[in-house]
Amino acid sequence: MAMPSGYYAGYGSGHHAHWVWHSKSHNCVTLSDASQLMRSLDSRGKGALSYEDARIAFLCGVADESYSDRAERCRRHVAYLKATGCFLMIDEFVAKKGVESALQWNIHSWNTFDVGETGKTFTLKRDDATLTGTFMCQSNSFFSLTEGWDPPPMARKSNDEVFQQQYHLRFTPVGLIPARNLGVVLAPSHNHLARARVVTDADGEVETAKIGDDTVRIFPAGEKHLAELVIEGIRYVIDDTGLRVAGA
Repeated sequence: MAMPSGYYAGYGSGHHAHWVWHSKSHNCVTLSDASQLMRSLDSRGKGALSYEDARIAFLCGVADESYSDRAERCRRHVAYLKATGCFLMIDEFVAKKGVESALQWNIHSWNTFDVGETGKTFTLKRDDATLTGTFMCQSNSFFSLTEGWDPPPMARKSNDEVFQQQYHLRFTPVGLIPARNLGVVLAPSHNHLARARVVTDADGEVETAKIGDDTVRIFPAGEKHLAELVIEGIRYVIDDTGLRVAGA
C-alpha cells in the first residue's frame, strides 16, 4: 500500500540524485523540505529498544545522526497492535539549537490518496484492501498532495519500459517549534480484517486516540513519558528506555 517512490533511471541522473536519494521520496520525515544527510558516512541510523508480547510489538528507529544538521533528536517509535492490526507511529523531533524547522510526514503509493481534512485522515484503496491513516494532531495543519516526481526520470531510448505514475502525500503541522511529538494511527483492512474505528481528540496538550477498545495518549515534548497506551486493559508507557508495561 505504501512504498518508497522513484525509479533507477541512470546513476547520478537528475531524478536519481535529486529525488531517489532525497528523503522526500521515502516514507519518512523531512524538516522544512530538508533531507537526511545525503551520501554521508555521518548519516547513521539504527533500530533499537525492541519489545514484544501477546498484545503488542514495538521498535524505535533512531535517526538522530541522519538529521544532525537540524535536529538533536529525530526518532520514529512504531507499535503494532495485534488485536486490531493497527500500527501506531510517533515521530519525535527536537530541533538543533539555533535552527528552526517544520516537521513534515511523508508517504507514497501507486494509488491516489483520499483526504479527510476535518478528521485529518487519508485513505488508500487497492483492490479489496485499504489503509487509513489518522493523525493525532488537533493543532493547525495541512495536507499536500502531489503526483509524479521532481525532477522526473529521464526518458529511455527504448519504449519497453513505462514509468508508472506514483502519488505522494505530506502532512505538516503548522509552526516552527523547537520540539514536537507527532502521532499517526495506520489502520489496514482486507478480506480477513475489518478496519478498526479510530477516534482522535485532545486532553489539554495531550493528543488522544481511541483505537477500537484501546486508547493512546501522546504527551507534549519534554514530559517524562512520550506516550501511554492501554491495550486490552494493560497499561504501557513509552519513554527513552522503550516500551514497557507501566510499573514494570
